[in-house]
Amino acid sequence: MVPKWIHRLGQDRLGKSKDSLIQTTSPAEAKLKNLHIELNPTQQQLLVDYIGDLSSDVVCFAIDSMARYADKPRFNYLDRILSRYRQSGIRTRQQAQADDALYQGKPVQNKPDPVIPIYRLGE
Repeated sequence: MVPKWIHRLGQDRLGKSKDSLIQTTSPAEAKLKNLHIELNPTQQQLLVDYIGDLSSDVVCFAIDSMARYADKPRFNYLDRILSRYRQSGIRTRQQAQADDALYQGKPVQNKPDPVIPIYRLGE
């Protein structure tokens, strides 16, 4: 007969591993798996940090950009993109798209500044 505390310990461990699998699955990780990029624990933590700093949408855009332009997509390539985004203060997908276009040498369409009329006294 197995003591109850040993049986309970096994249930707790099973529950924790199931919860940790649910927590680590994100759209970014799914995209990386589709590119056949496996992450070690350090890279997983780095990815989570980037998602926290930048947003999941920006990280997913960076993964898509890496898939388009890299001959051999690797996590180190993604790390360089996300590090550049972090240093540049990029926080939205639109900012990331503009940075990507600039980095790839494509012309970036800037909206012209609004024309503000200047009046002089007596006019």
